[in-house]
Amino acid sequence: MGAIEGLREKGFKGQITVLTKESYLPIDRTKLSKALISDEQKVQWRDAQHFRDAGVDFHLTTEVSSIDFQAHKIHTNTGGEFSYSKVLLCTGGTPRRLAMKGFKDLGDIFVLRGVDDVKRINSALGDNGKKVVVIGSSFIGEFWRILRDGHSYI
Repeated sequence: MGAIEGLREKGFKGQITVLTKESYLPIDRTKLSKALISDEQKVQWRDAQHFRDAGVDFHLTTEVSSIDFQAHKIHTNTGGEFSYSKVLLCTGGTPRRLAMKGFKDLGDIFVLRGVDDVKRINSALGDNGKKVVVIGSSFIGEFWRILRDGHSYI
């Protein structure tokens, strides 16, 4: 989202094509950890019309498999191909999965990155009698303090 806005603010007027493996438009990820909101419409930065008006073409659920820098072509894992004059790689982050015994084997261990992660967490939480352990800090740690104290900031 920041790259798109930065390009437009700096005067770039050309077409912007965004390829993302996510199934939704850019979201405010902090809201995921603040309130476990699983409705992407409620956490997205801008709606589809905003991006169309800004000349931004989104290709959701599109994963890049390779880039041919000589031919200026991007290839997707489904066989699609996109030509470009300039390419900006914005890969984002990936939650760290701990290398601990049982991390892959036990159930109800989650990372928090996207809307699908929130859906899995909400489904597993069920009733309020469950005990939750959070490994992390910052936004995620703050969310769980809010949950524990019974406050809602949305």
